[in-house]
Amino acid sequence: MSIFKCKMCGGDLEIAAGMSVAECQYCGTKQTLPKLDDEKRANLYDRANHFRRNNEFDKAMGIYEQILNEDGNDAEAYWSLVLCRYGIEYVEDPATHKRVPTVNRAQYTSIFADADYKSAIEHADGYQKSVYEEEAKAIDEIQKGILAISSLEGIYQDAGSRAKSARTEAEYITAANLFRFVKGYKDADKHAATCAEKAETARKDAIKENERRVKLTKKIAVIGTPIVVVVIAFLIILNTVIIPSVKYNKAVKLYGEEMVNSAKNLKVGDVFKFGAYEQDNNTSNGKEPIEWQVLDKQGNKALLISKYALDCQKYNTSRTDVTWESCTLRQWLNNDFYNAAFDGSQQAAIATTTVTADKNPKYAINPGRNTEDKVFLLSTNEAEKYFTSDGKRQCAGTAYAYAQGAYKGDNGNCWWWLRSPGSRTRDAADVDTGGAVYYLGSNVSNSSDAVRPALWIDLES
Repeated sequence: MSIFKCKMCGGDLEIAAGMSVAECQYCGTKQTLPKLDDEKRANLYDRANHFRRNNEFDKAMGIYEQILNEDGNDAEAYWSLVLCRYGIEYVEDPATHKRVPTVNRAQYTSIFADADYKSAIEHADGYQKSVYEEEAKAIDEIQKGILAISSLEGIYQDAGSRAKSARTEAEYITAANLFRFVKGYKDADKHAATCAEKAETARKDAIKENERRVKLTKKIAVIGTPIVVVVIAFLIILNTVIIPSVKYNKAVKLYGEEMVNSAKNLKVGDVFKFGAYEQDNNTSNGKEPIEWQVLDKQGNKALLISKYALDCQKYNTSRTDVTWESCTLRQWLNNDFYNAAFDGSQQAAIATTTVTADKNPKYAINPGRNTEDKVFLLSTNEAEKYFTSDGKRQCAGTAYAYAQGAYKGDNGNCWWWLRSPGSRTRDAADVDTGGAVYYLGSNVSNSSDAVRPALWIDLES
């Protein structure tokens, strides 16, 4: 008789040899059992199930995959991967006091089409198969309901965001049309009517403003013609001779001639050292220079992303609905990290960037509003644009990042956050250890994703 932890509540189960299904005496849940033919595998399952019960699904998946590397016929390991992929959390039903599944990671793909589910069924015995099929039906029904609601809610939220920021007739009409698309959902009909009224008001205001500008332009034209030629000549000299010289001299004074000329010669794909941050996890020898990879170059401006993941932080400290605009990771990057990694002259070279609220192309989730940031994360679109393959997107963490809790895959790489939402507003998209963009996303309070800061530097600022 061996002892195994219930995968639902964590209570002790006494398992007889050969058993593949058991019922927990504490939570009353009937559940499938793994092969417990050695102590090492039992310990791996206990550890993985612990992570899964605490919604640390990515950490759990790594251990289940380790089990399958040693035994590719373990049905329970395949089923456990399915539970992690769909973010299954078992909660107590107040009526029956039994544990029922809830879905934290809804996907467009049906659970019945999942490759790991098929493998679980293939390798299961008769008792396990019946339990897997019953559980899968329940999960599939929950998922269908979530997707139906999230699709409507995503459009509703997007319409609300657009209505809030709208200023022109066209912007109000767009918001009104989106509200009409989800007609009957919440108070969408009321908002559609309000946006239509504001669109008409904006149209009338635009006509009045245009008439005012026409009158003003005619008045200026009468008195301004003799000055135009002189002004144009001065602007040409100012922009082509005076300003470039002043900006270059200012940059050299601030950052040094070597750094300025080095930055001017940067090409996409180059690695550039800028700032310093703890990386070798040995604080006694001071911070190490940060290596940045150049993703884009526009004149004397360059878009940089850290070559290595520099730290491990939650996207948001609490598990709640959040966007890039309101998440705690944005605050950490633009305060704690910004002040720790760069001195005054380096901070002066970092441009304030309009960070667009890019949508997740796979899920209709409201990404929030644009922000103005010094330091930011890439979006899903940018991760695909600037890294053209999974291999180029793979990233290793620093010793310090791993010491802070970043998950380290068998290939030495880590998961790293993107700013776009995942399948829900309490999930954020990320990149896995193999370099694939994980559009479904991880829970925002996941504590094992690493951080790759991105920023624009401008040595002419």
